[in-house]
Amino acid sequence: MSEKPSLEKLPLGERPPVRMVGDAPEPVKELVSEHLASRLGEGHLDQLTEAQINALKSSEYEKRSYEKEAIAIANELTNQILEQSGVQPFDIPEQNVHIVPLELFNTFRGDSSSTSSSVIATTYSNRYLIISNGAEMRQKVTDGISTLFHEITHGKGYMAQELFESKNKKNEYGFATHRSGIRVDSTSKKSRGRDLSFTVFRGLNEGFVSLLEKNNFRMLLQKITAPDIQDEISWMEGEGAKELMQEISRKEDRPPDEISWLSRDGKAYRFFPYYDQRRVLDFIIKSAVEDNSISSYEEGMGIFAKAHFRGNIVDLAKLVEATFGKETFGWLGLMNDDNSARFILDRLQKKRRLLLAKRKKESDSKVEVGDEG
Repeated sequence: MSEKPSLEKLPLGERPPVRMVGDAPEPVKELVSEHLASRLGEGHLDQLTEAQINALKSSEYEKRSYEKEAIAIANELTNQILEQSGVQPFDIPEQNVHIVPLELFNTFRGDSSSTSSSVIATTYSNRYLIISNGAEMRQKVTDGISTLFHEITHGKGYMAQELFESKNKKNEYGFATHRSGIRVDSTSKKSRGRDLSFTVFRGLNEGFVSLLEKNNFRMLLQKITAPDIQDEISWMEGEGAKELMQEISRKEDRPPDEISWLSRDGKAYRFFPYYDQRRVLDFIIKSAVEDNSISSYEEGMGIFAKAHFRGNIVDLAKLVEATFGKETFGWLGLMNDDNSARFILDRLQKKRRLLLAKRKKESDSKVEVGDEG
């Protein structure tokens, strides 16, 4: 069998076309598409206010050598997944990633009073803008590197924009994100002119991105050669850290490989994000393998990857409903925070037990009928 031809990587500053939905005329859709494309690279600052641009210029941290290398490696690893998914590879330029102080990070997030360090970075997908909390990233170094991979994965997700006509001025149009990876946001038609809004599959989207992040963590660290981080990498891979991870694992009731950063005394540590959402994905894939719906865990990840990077959500829906029953894919749309993820996992596990019991009963009935014959 001949090998599948490789997809040529797009020039820096370009990405695959963004799908446009809504009732706007085609020339308007083309104009918006070109406008969005200009945001990948130098043009991404044009969307910011003068105050935001000045704040970035005065406060943004200069990237360290390992951070620059991590961005390049994250692009390389995610491009391999894009190509496997049938999507043309492209890079998120280094200049679209901004590492800033906590105060400025919170200002961009619209929460200027927060002192929380629970969120390290945020990606604004249709802006191609990644804002990172520099203080946290540089204290918890290996977790910060992992976070860069996470955000770049978001930035490369499938994208669809919805165009809607202005309520006040005829023939003027606005646009908003309709699809970002697996996540789906409401359209103006369904939300009555955007008076209402809702989001579905947010937890599923984050679960997949964080699962990719965790799966690529060791490879990411192994590929970084910058000297200013080698001590930290050696510590994370050494026996001392592994012993502390085992202790934390017993205390926190999580596997030791869930730890993305650990202080030398073991008193401070970070876990990979969206643990409960990832457990849902893991259960879906393992159940599908058990059913022989897919041949391997890797094949299941490939179906999720095509949904995230290519927008092919139909095959994912078919896999879920073949494994758990009709309408169960819709349940996943309700998964958001940790509590909802635990609730969805419990429902899927119960549904799975009922489905397997029904199959066994039907199988036993066929055997009895055969014996009577």
